[in-house]
Amino acid sequence: MGYLLSQPSMSAGELSPEMYGRVDTDHYRIGLAKAENFFVNYHGGISNRPGTTLSYITARNEVVALIPFQFSAFDSFMLEFGTEYMRVMSKGKYITDNSGVKIQVVTPYLAGEILDLSYTQSADVLTIFHRNHAIQQIKRYSNIDWRVEPLINKLGPFESININESQFMYADKNGDVGEQITLISNFDAFTSDLVGKMVYLDQEETGDISQWMQRYEVAEGDQIYNAGNYYICTKAELYNGKKAQTGDIAPVHSTGERWDGPGKFLPDDNRDANIGVRWAYLNSGYGVVKIISVTDARHAICEILVRLPDSVVGGERSKLTWNFPGETTQRTFSLATPPLTSNTMKDFTVKLVGTTTKTLQFPNEYSIDFDAKRLDLYVNPGVTSGSGSSSTTTARDVDVVQQATSRSTYKWAIEIWRNSTGYPRCGTYFQQRLSMANTISHPQTVWLSRTDSFNDFSKTRPILADDSMRYDINSLQVNEIFNIVPLNSLLLFTSGGLWSLAQDQQGAFSAESPPSVKMQNYEGANKLRPIVAGSTAIYVQQGDRIVRDIQFSWSSDSFEGVDLTVRASHLFKHKRVVEWAYAKNPDKLIWVVFDDGTAATLTYMKEQQIWGWCPHTTNGKYKNVASVEEGSRSGIYFVVERMIDGAPVNVIEYQASREFKNIEDAHFVDCGVSIDNKAKTWVELSGGGNWLAQSDVAMLTGADFFNAAQVGKEILILQNELRVTILILEVTDAKNAKGRLKGIVTEGLRNTKITSWGLAVHDVSGLDHLNDQEIAILVDGGEAKPQVVSGGKISLQYPGLNIHAGLSYKSIGRTLPIEVLGAGGGQTVKPKQKIVNKLYLEIHESVGVLGGTKLDDMDQLKQREWESYGMPASPVTGIVEIDVSAGYENPGQVYFSQEAPLPLSVLSIIPEVTISDTD
Repeated sequence: MGYLLSQPSMSAGELSPEMYGRVDTDHYRIGLAKAENFFVNYHGGISNRPGTTLSYITARNEVVALIPFQFSAFDSFMLEFGTEYMRVMSKGKYITDNSGVKIQVVTPYLAGEILDLSYTQSADVLTIFHRNHAIQQIKRYSNIDWRVEPLINKLGPFESININESQFMYADKNGDVGEQITLISNFDAFTSDLVGKMVYLDQEETGDISQWMQRYEVAEGDQIYNAGNYYICTKAELYNGKKAQTGDIAPVHSTGERWDGPGKFLPDDNRDANIGVRWAYLNSGYGVVKIISVTDARHAICEILVRLPDSVVGGERSKLTWNFPGETTQRTFSLATPPLTSNTMKDFTVKLVGTTTKTLQFPNEYSIDFDAKRLDLYVNPGVTSGSGSSSTTTARDVDVVQQATSRSTYKWAIEIWRNSTGYPRCGTYFQQRLSMANTISHPQTVWLSRTDSFNDFSKTRPILADDSMRYDINSLQVNEIFNIVPLNSLLLFTSGGLWSLAQDQQGAFSAESPPSVKMQNYEGANKLRPIVAGSTAIYVQQGDRIVRDIQFSWSSDSFEGVDLTVRASHLFKHKRVVEWAYAKNPDKLIWVVFDDGTAATLTYMKEQQIWGWCPHTTNGKYKNVASVEEGSRSGIYFVVERMIDGAPVNVIEYQASREFKNIEDAHFVDCGVSIDNKAKTWVELSGGGNWLAQSDVAMLTGADFFNAAQVGKEILILQNELRVTILILEVTDAKNAKGRLKGIVTEGLRNTKITSWGLAVHDVSGLDHLNDQEIAILVDGGEAKPQVVSGGKISLQYPGLNIHAGLSYKSIGRTLPIEVLGAGGGQTVKPKQKIVNKLYLEIHESVGVLGGTKLDDMDQLKQREWESYGMPASPVTGIVEIDVSAGYENPGQVYFSQEAPLPLSVLSIIPEVTISDTD
């Protein structure tokens, strides 16, 4: 009994042999046992992959990496990174300057670092990360003007503030922003590694400085604090002998001086005082300097970036002592240190030394006034010290000890990104912030810039919502952050699991309400950059053999995903994923490269529940892959190791488009060259006599085409399914020539404008990289006889206009063992013997296909019907029948393949099967 068994889809791709027993699942009915060099198309069928064209042959053993540069959907490039250089490609060709020289710029990356580069992009700036190098930015100023510039950080990020009170720093002087000072430490702090890095200096104590308030009495010299800044009053005029009062405009400036009110008496204010004083900005409670040069381990020349507080300028921790005799209630001391300010009162200890030692307390027993470089000590009335009252105190010595906290600080921090501690390994943009993570010294740390200021890592006092942020993953083991991906939250892909930084309830990242750090799973990820498809992230699990997806689930309020390799696990056995890329348009393909030189594609359309794997091979080894959007299609680039002149060489190749209108544009050879010699204008034939062979004709073109060097060459016309050759006899001018027909010209080509024509190509050169290798050839859409390349060229048996020549590859498919559930009273037919009588394939725009039950005994589809001699067969869409030679055997599987450099898309498979009644 014969059955026509239809397999309407192949969207599950190639299944692992370990899945053959799962006949109860949907994917068994839509899977294949083999799908080599095919890919699952998003309609459910499979298509053979297009070939590649040669872009560049690298030096022997040269390591190169490819990084996409995507400015817009229609303005994109591929960047090639080699040892300390970068070059630019577009649509498979290198960008050159006006002299035809490839655009090339210098980079800091060595051969062993290139494959570890990570990146993120914003408009015309591509930011490159590597743990051994300062962050670099690739900037495009024009298509021929590319520059590599370091990202200059602004005010951070810094290491944690030092807490060891015995290690302190101070500046020798203060100054305005841009001025130079010497930064001094009491320990070996400075190395050449710190040149160009920033140092943060915080004051140890804020002192007895009040917050600015409205209508508060102020005198000149008073200091206040507001909005994270410190100010000193420089103008406060008395009114009728009474102190001025503050106005209504709180000071927030960070340079110069501002009034907080009008600075005069206001009759309607009901205040008997001038309203408004002038405030000069002092500092922000901290300062930042950038090291310009290192004098020695304890001295560095620095540029001021943020003005320093006076309390970190001056001197070391030292005891300054003044001794005096006498019996008076006032003692005056001249100070050699820089001017003091009133807020340093509590930083002084005064001891009365004599027969009895007493520490004087301020302000209850004694008081001090400050005026420039003078300290005045007063004994308060009625206070006794030692054996007598203040008026009869015997001679005493007074020690005045200046604490170092008034002139130096142990609260310092050095910029965290530098050679010894490393630089961020990865980064991305999220909610108008640049987010970066993972340095050598801080593998579990994430830094986020200020909002809309991607190089600014400063923080204000008090903290504002748009301040920079830092987060550390706290876990039982070190979870090195390999990648950051922006989705519903900021996802951190680490070696030990997946974490998320979730925004606040308003959906924003705010330093005022820091995001929560949540563990999402413990699967772990490898170093490859995750792929984002829609709202889903796809990543390679730690171990390099499992691919997973992950997406936010509103029902569980967490990120969830599945193993995408379980159905095709055989493709990953004994292999590691070393590189991948997402070619979004038009086929939603993820290209994966394995360490053994093979590759695979995953067609991923989560919304349609389509995900299927197919393996890929080539006459060489795949090493790398990258993709960039080029309008309506994704441009895919490969680095492939090919044997050239007997040695392995890395070659950069560009995948041809599978969306072609004419069969002559089909490119299904690898590492090939293509020639399109069609003219860009029309030609009109006239005066042909009887229009038979050997007749002479006049040729007129719509634009300049002819020249004297073409005499003796041939014009080839391919139009209306006809092929006509004309020998050029004479060139009159650029638009007129005479020729001799080498065939019949039908009436439809006479005295009319012909658009498909050009100078015939007899020889194809530029094939030096394929010397001594047999290659496949497609001439004007028809398969030509394979040839071995000699001297970098081949001679065509028949001339053509459109030629594709390169390495051949086979696309082979095989169905799964036949199962008909429910047949024979509901029992399986798997153990029964089967014979395939015929094979029906539903194909789409395909030319040529082989079918059979044995790979070495395939029957070919007889496709050519009415095409003219010398013209290619036209693509076919519909159901075709292939007679197969078969005998009884158990699985009942059939093969189908494409061995020619031509397109094949299979939409459904319908074998006619006879199932034996006996096992």
